[in-house]
Amino acid sequence: MGTELSLSYQSDERIIVGCGTESAKLGYTYTVVNDADTLDTVMQLPDLRTTVVAPRQLYAKYIWHDRIECLPPFDELKEYDFDPEKVSQQQVALALACWIGTPSLFLLGYHLEAIKETPALQAFARLYPRTKFAFIRKPNPQKIKIFDTYTNIVVDNTETFQQMIKNVVQA
Repeated sequence: MGTELSLSYQSDERIIVGCGTESAKLGYTYTVVNDADTLDTVMQLPDLRTTVVAPRQLYAKYIWHDRIECLPPFDELKEYDFDPEKVSQQQVALALACWIGTPSLFLLGYHLEAIKETPALQAFARLYPRTKFAFIRKPNPQKIKIFDTYTNIVVDNTETFQQMIKNVVQA
């Protein structure tokens, strides 16, 4: 238990960063929570197997618990007024995954919304040009072109992603 999350950039472990109650129930590596009600719900789950990561003010409430860590300061995002308590949990989870230094991020169930969420993902792609982002969506015959100008964002469907996972597992 520490005051700031410490992670190795050289980790061979497959890290899964999620947000909210469902990722906590599924036992993801890290579950990002940025509101008090969700934090209370998650911390009361029986057999909690995830490490909950919360902003400092929320972290302080459960500092004594061994399954919680404090979000990093996200120094690279300060000039963008990134406030982990005011943006969506998925944006905070994305910020954490980028901060960890993961070379490839698979965005599963990432909700695109035109006013805040899509521009945020585009901003992360610009801020982390060496990170490859794979936006995995449900099969849909219509192509989304909002990421066409980003060389580090790939849009793919779940069927292709599931086949890729099968190939990796069988190898």
